Amino acid sequence: MAILIVLLALAQQQPSTDRIDYAHPEKYVDFPKTLGEEARIRRVAEPLKGKSAEQSLRAIGRWMDCNLKCDPDKAYKWRDVGLIMDDGKYGGCADHALVFGSLARACGIPTVWVKTMDADWIQEFRSDPDRFDGTWSGHVFLEVHVDRRWRLLDASQLNLYDAYDPKERILPGNRYAYDKGGDPYELVLSVRWEEWLKQTRQYFGKFDLKLLPVCGGRKFNRVYIAANAPAWQKVDKRCRELGLRVEKSFNAEFDVWLREARGRWPIFWRRRN
Repeated sequence: MAILIVLLALAQQQPSTDRIDYAHPEKYVDFPKTLGEEARIRRVAEPLKGKSAEQSLRAIGRWMDCNLKCDPDKAYKWRDVGLIMDDGKYGGCADHALVFGSLARACGIPTVWVKTMDADWIQEFRSDPDRFDGTWSGHVFLEVHVDRRWRLLDASQLNLYDAYDPKERILPGNRYAYDKGGDPYELVLSVRWEEWLKQTRQYFGKFDLKLLPVCGGRKFNRVYIAANAPAWQKVDKRCRELGLRVEKSFNAEFDVWLREARGRWPIFWRRRN
């Protein structure tokens, strides 16, 4: 029996996009204990509830912008929703989506977390997995059940995609969806850094590039964006539309990021008064 339990636990850790029961969205409004204190999350979400799900999502986005700031140093350690709120900082798209999705559930919106990796990253990694020393580049989306159908939400950009089929694997930004779940901790987001690295390396080490829309093409030019919000989001979106790979956006520590951007494409955006 003990061996069977261990084997089942290992099986649950394998990335999969087939574990979601889309016919029963009511399953995805509960609160796994890993999210943190449910009562606190509901207290924060209560004034964010709108007359429609879309109004609630917009209100959550405004709350996130007003109450949480991005700090990349926070990106590599798991914190539940309460700890992120206490810090007032999120590290990247993973813990941003963790908080956003939790608030969406508290507003009564069924929510699923979706892990993706950039298609050009997959090609670069797959060319020599054992010697890969580049940047690990992916994104976390949300699937939300709005107006009786599942739609894709990029919470960091506050983009809600209408024409969406949960069976799709190539998502906006040319990203490949490879894992979905209702518990962000069990899903192994990148904030569980060492576990995520191990899982990602194992999964994509033998990945079939035929599953991607384009194989063997040129590597996208890499861009670093120096700008404040909301300008960087607009520049980021346009760069990705042009087929560019955005490595980093920043508005501080220029001595660090300009050194890293050497040989790449730095984009500076300053608003004129």
